[in-house]
Order: sequence, then C-alpha cells, then structure tokens
Amino acid sequence: MRPIVLATDYGSSGGYVGQLKSVIYRRASHARVIDLDHCLPGMNPRASAYLLAGYLEYLPRRSVVVAVVDPGVGSSRAPVLMEGDGHTFIGPDNGLLSIMYRKLAKAELFEILLQGEPTSRTFHGRDVFAPVAANIVSGSRPDLKPVSAREMQGAEWPDSLYEVIHTDRFGNAITGITFHPSDVSQVLRVNGRCLRYAEAFYCVEKGEGFWYCNSNNLVEIAARDGSAAENLGITVGTGVEFA
Repeated sequence: MRPIVLATDYGSSGGYVGQLKSVIYRRASHARVIDLDHCLPGMNPRASAYLLAGYLEYLPRRSVVVAVVDPGVGSSRAPVLMEGDGHTFIGPDNGLLSIMYRKLAKAELFEILLQGEPTSRTFHGRDVFAPVAANIVSGSRPDLKPVSAREMQGAEWPDSLYEVIHTDRFGNAITGITFHPSDVSQVLRVNGRCLRYAEAFYCVEKGEGFWYCNSNNLVEIAARDGSAAENLGITVGTGVEFA
C-alpha cells in the first residue's frame, strides 16, 4: 500500500492531526501514515510552499501527500490533486503546491470534484483531503477535472523566495532560497548584518552568525551555540539578500 504523508500547520496540540489519521484509518485500516511536518508556517501558504518543496527528494516512493495550510478554507478556492514523479499531492489551490509542481517531472494538476458539501466548512483537511488520500491508497480515485498550471495559484511566485520562511526551535532561520554552489563566495545581508558562508556549525566561532546550505538544499541562517532569530531579530517574512 502506498504511504500517506502528512504535512500541515496544525501543530502538535489539539486533535487536528489525530482526526486526520482517524479518518484515514477508518477508510484504509492498513494505511502507512508518516507525519512529515505539522509545523509548516502557520496560515502562510507561500512560505510553506518553499519549505514543502524542499522535502521532495526524501519522500518515500509513490507517496500520497496530504498538504494543508489553508487560511481560505471554506471559500471558493478549489481542492486540487497533483501527480508527478510517482507521487500524488492533495491540498488546497492557494499556492501551497505551486513550488513543488515546478520540481516534478511531467506534473499534472487536477481539481477534485466533490460529491456534496464537506461536513465542516473549516476542516477540509479531515473532510476532504484525508478521505481522498485514504481512497487513493485503497485503489479508488476521486472525480477529477484537468487544470492548467497557468491557472494555479502561486504560478507567478519566484523559484527562490528571498525571505525567511521558517524559524525552528534552535533559532535557525530557513529562507526560501535554493542553494547554488556559486553562492558560497557571497555574504548574506539580513536586518543590516552581513553573514558569511560556512559549511557547518563547527567552522565558526561560538556565538557567530553565518549562513549555510541546509539538509534540504535551502539557504539557512544560524548562530553557533545560539539563536540567530533572536540575535538578528529575524521572523518569518524577514527579507534577505546576497551582497
């Protein structure tokens, strides 16, 4: 059975993630469910799109990914299904899947045609996306309508986003910039501070801020034995640039 991979901004408290899994297991009792990330940038599909795309290389073969960062839930935004590289992605058409789309080979995009109204207007993760994923791994596909990628929300967003898209519990700040080896000679400017490149934490002095290529090939800002977010006044949305 294909694995179901969950990526949301639901966090670890409350019953949101548990309800997603309950719906999946009710429809596909032998499903394999992987919690990829439940701390995607909250209510921020654009930042989350770049973070989510960084995970692509490490997904299990033939994953069915349920991706939910959906501040427009209940509105006219469509539920969509995207296929490429053997994977299936399910989520809202609000830009969340747009950067992933560009990384897939021969990706196809569809609108999911719902049969009736979802149970809740505020929890489509449980009432739309999770059931579709469970049905797919059980061998049943939803009714779909092909959609042009040009109509996809987020189609106009840049390939690299020169902003901080996530800060982790260590105070490291992930940007939406895809790393290129030629970047290592440049300094990264953030909030008036210039940071040099270092390969890893051991390469800098204690407390020193720097930037590096993280494990998902995104430019990340850190401080050895400290919080770069706190030291540099960084939050999600803080702009960065190479100088």
